Amino acid sequence: MRVDSSARETVAKLTEAAAAPAQTREQLQAKLLRQVLDGQETQAAELLKILEGKGKNLDIRA
Repeated sequence: MRVDSSARETVAKLTEAAAAPAQTREQLQAKLLRQVLDGQETQAAELLKILEGKGKNLDIRA
């Protein structure tokens, strides 16, 4: 699972555009969105690491 780089650029632009005091709520929403996207990217990397083959054969015979 990859996070599209254009989505990150969009979030960065939204964060920069929301710098005016009247747009505090939008700025906080953009910041939260960035944190969520970063968290999803981290989770995806962890899942890929877990699913990665270790190159070992397991013998499960009793």
